[in-house]
Parts: sequence; C-alpha cells; structure tokens
Amino acid sequence: MDIQPASQSAYQAINQSQQRMDQAATEIAQAPIDTPVETTDAQKSSNTFAPVANKPIESSLVELQLAKTEAEAGTKVLQADSERIGTLIDIEV
Repeated sequence: MDIQPASQSAYQAINQSQQRMDQAATEIAQAPIDTPVETTDAQKSSNTFAPVANKPIESSLVELQLAKTEAEAGTKVLQADSERIGTLIDIEV
C-alpha cells in the first residue's frame, strides 16, 4: 500500500476546492435572473417572481462554502505537516 505524503493530500484538497469554487462561481454568474410568473387577472395586483434556473442558486452558494472549508482544511494539513517536519528536524539535530 502506497501512502502519500500529507503535503500531497493537502495540495490535492486545495486544488479540488479551487475547482469546486470555479464551478460554483460559474453557475452563479450564469444563473438567469428571476422572471415574472404567468398570473391570472385576479393575481395581477401582486408582483410575483419565480426563478427560471435549472439548478437553484442556493446549491451553488453551498458549494462555495464547501470549497472554502475544503481549502481551509488543506491549509491546516500543510501547516501541521510543516510543524511536524520542523519538530523532527529539531529532534534529529
């Protein structure tokens, strides 16, 4: 079984979070604006709007938050790995 270094896992997490963030940002940027809903004469007094997007914008916003959390986790792994290596060097010297 091949065990990859912690730094490699951290860089993978950061790269995945960047891809997730790019995808979510693109979906948000391309989301159509709300359009008026067809209403009957009785309902015309109120302005009713409904989203036309295939994917709700909320799910893209959740993806952005997940990307942020994933990047923070990768960063913490890198910091921990750096501290661990620093400790090992101090012990060996």
